[in-house]
Amino acid sequence: MRHKAHLHPLVFASILISSWSAFADMSVETFERNMASGDAPALAARYYITGIEDGLSWANVESKKRFGVKLYCSPGSIALQGDQIIDIMRRFVRAHDYMDLQEQRVGVVLLLALEELFPCPPLGRTRQ
Repeated sequence: MRHKAHLHPLVFASILISSWSAFADMSVETFERNMASGDAPALAARYYITGIEDGLSWANVESKKRFGVKLYCSPGSIALQGDQIIDIMRRFVRAHDYMDLQEQRVGVVLLLALEELFPCPPLGRTRQ
């Protein structure tokens, strides 16, 4: 029985690792297909978009530090969770269906969504 307890995480890890190349540069369409399939692909897609948002968050901090401007200006110290991130991207795609975003990369679409949802004030002005 003890071996079975260790088997699940190892199997899960091997599925994630073996399928990770399918997630590199994932399109919105592929992301949605993986989310709909359930199980390991959906979980991997959720981790993927969470990682993308985490990277964008760090890029936002670095952009402010190096160039004095942020990519987007989320209020306070908001920490987005997986479901929120997915919802932000899905709402943006629905609101901009004329742009045919399904073939675009998740990272690009998520950045556009965050920029629209959390716009920065014009340069020289601070958020009230």
